[in-house]
Amino acid sequence: MTFSNGKSEIICYPKFQKNVKRYIFKPKEENIKDEYVYNLSLVEAIKKYDSFDRKPNKEFNDLFSKINFNHSLIAHQKYVWEQNCWLKIQVTNDGQSVIEDFKIELDFEGDFEKVGAERGHYLSNPNYVNNIRGYSNTEKSLYIEPYNKTLVQGDYFNTGNFFIKPKVSGESSEVIVNWKLFSRDYTDSGSLIIKIEPKFHTVFIDKYVDNPDEAREEISYKVFERPGINNFTSISYLDKESDYNFE
Repeated sequence: MTFSNGKSEIICYPKFQKNVKRYIFKPKEENIKDEYVYNLSLVEAIKKYDSFDRKPNKEFNDLFSKINFNHSLIAHQKYVWEQNCWLKIQVTNDGQSVIEDFKIELDFEGDFEKVGAERGHYLSNPNYVNNIRGYSNTEKSLYIEPYNKTLVQGDYFNTGNFFIKPKVSGESSEVIVNWKLFSRDYTDSGSLIIKIEPKFHTVFIDKYVDNPDEAREEISYKVFERPGINNFTSISYLDKESDYNFE
């Protein structure tokens, strides 16, 4: 048994957001304008504008346009994007005997949130049946229930889609898939390896401090979300993938 690429090991690249909060030393008297120009929400910017001399300039107009654009995206709901690793398994009978009346159990071992099998959408594909399925009492295991209960020598089949949901982390990790095949006259077992190597879109958040001892960086990670509209059967994103850079 292998993944759909014919190998017993596969690499998954989930996408997350890396936040770098930078506390930058700047004397307080130099900080007032920066707070006004760069760290204001749309409402705060308008309030600040009213409290100043009310003479728009290019710097303010550029800021207002940027904030207004971002505000239009923020107004829509955001959806988690590409956290899950989607996979398929290929089951091959490379032995000398026919395998009959069989089932394969998959137990996942490692640091992850859950696993699950693709399901048909109740509107767009209500009759979809997946030959890889989940249990009702656990999110750490799956099982393969083949459509054809007989697998002759040299023949193979692919499972439907299933996913593993990795934890949000800045580190690479590994998940072991321990499989066990049960049939009328034959039992076998083995393992597959999923290497999880996350990629990150980095967002810098600058905050100025007037004490040099407070200058530092704080790094955190979160799921990556994109603004979009749920069309019941799919999500239409309001931005472009090219707007982001993942490394």
